[in-house]
Formats: sequence, C-alpha cells, structure tokens
Amino acid sequence: GSLILSQEVTSTASGAAAVVPPYIFIAGIVVVVGVILSRTALPKLATEGEAPTKLLSALRFRHLRLGALGIFFYVGAEVTVGSFLINFIGLDSIMGLDEANAAFYVALYWGGTMVGRFLGFGFLHRINTAKALLGVAILACVLVSVGLFSSGSLAMWALIAVGLCNSIMWPCIFPLSIKGLGEHTASGSGILITMVVGGAVIPLIQGVLADSIGLQTSFVVALLCYAYLIFFSIHGHKPKS
Repeated sequence: GSLILSQEVTSTASGAAAVVPPYIFIAGIVVVVGVILSRTALPKLATEGEAPTKLLSALRFRHLRLGALGIFFYVGAEVTVGSFLINFIGLDSIMGLDEANAAFYVALYWGGTMVGRFLGFGFLHRINTAKALLGVAILACVLVSVGLFSSGSLAMWALIAVGLCNSIMWPCIFPLSIKGLGEHTASGSGILITMVVGGAVIPLIQGVLADSIGLQTSFVVALLCYAYLIFFSIHGHKPKS
C-alpha cells in the first residue's frame, strides 16, 4: 500500500514539474512587459469637468449595453477555450496526450494571444475597428467549428489558433462600446470592466454542458460567444440611446 502511494505521489510530482516551464515562460513575458510599461509615459485621461454620473444612467445607451455583453462573451470564450484545452487535447480522438505534454500547447494558445495583441497595436489604428472585430470573430467561429467537427491535430491546432483571434478583440470591443458616451464615458468604462466576470461564468456553463453532451461538443458554448461578437461588430456597436 505504501509503495503504491509513493508511486502515485512521485507521478503527481513529476507531472506537476513538467507543466512548470511553460508558465515560467509566460511569467517572464509578463515581467518584461511590466518593465516596458513602467518606463513608458502614458497619456493622462482628461476627466476634469466631467459631471459625476450614476452607472445606471450610462446604461441607457444601447451600444454600451450590447458592448458589455460583448466583453462578457469575449472574456468568457477566451478563458473557457484555454481552460478546457488540456482536456480537449487529451481526448483519444484528438491527440491523447497527458496533462504534462498538453500543457505546452496551452502555453502556445495564451502566447499567441499575447503576441497577437502586441502586433495588433501596430495596425488597429489604420483600419476600421468594427471591421477588424468582424474579421477575427468570423475566423474564431470557423476555427472553433473545425475543433468541434474534426479530430486529431487539425482540431487541436484550430483551437490553439483561436488565441490569435482573441488578441485584438478587447481593443476593438471597448472603444466601440464607449463611443459617443460623452460625460458617461467613465461610468460606461466601469461597466465594461465588471463584465470580465464572463471569464468565470462561461467556463462553468461549458463544464456543466461537457458532463452531459461530451467535452468536444461542449465547445459550442465558445462558438455561440464568438457568434454574438459577429452581431455586435455588424449592428450592435452602432450608437443609439
């Protein structure tokens, strides 16, 4: 009995040690970014003269309400794909990898999101924000659909590539949602920030669904989230009180 317990503890320890390097790499990138930002002179927001407003008064703007849902679904989809990716890659019909080996591919997913975000800053100001969001939302839907209905390495790489689509969604949704709010901009921004709670809610919904219809099929939750962003980029972002 003690021998079996010892073997299990050793196996668990070695498995945990195997997933450490990818996260150390990500942590290193975060530190570098933090150092760069700490030495960058960021512009101050001109809030002087704005009349204090209540959060509820900002909600009269339809595009802000729809944008808040956009943030909710975007963050939820981003987190749920990343959260279930290890289990997805571990499926026999996908790659059948154990957690230690699958963790490397999860690092690629989050790394793609980070790298894409930096690259996106270079061209987002040159193109229409709504069209950029539409493009990445459609691509995300296509990639998640491939993950849903295919198998093997194709399905795995399709979901990993979704990270690149996620990379510029936040800087697209946010400005579209607060456009034209005037003195309500600060309140509207606060509402949008609170909607990151989607990152806790959407994975829970997918988890419950995965228990009933299967893990691979449960990624339909992420598909629906990205489909909403297509609606927001085409119609929902247009200012209307």
